[in-house]
Amino acid sequence: WLVGLAAVCLAFRGGGMVRPAVLVLVAAGVTVLEFPVYFAEVVASDAWGVTLLFVRNGLLVAASLLAARELW
Repeated sequence: WLVGLAAVCLAFRGGGMVRPAVLVLVAAGVTVLEFPVYFAEVVASDAWGVTLLFVRNGLLVAASLLAARELW
């Protein structure tokens, strides 16, 4: 659902949502790595699984903060 929201944000020219949308797309790619590719590592809380979760969540937080700053 975040990719759809990013597409809507990109539909408005000059909206300044390019960077948050790109971060959401990168986070979607990391999510594909997280599930199903390395899901066993995530469940086992291996270093690689935790790193994937940390990177994905960090990208989403960064996208949210950039979007909020742009909208403010």
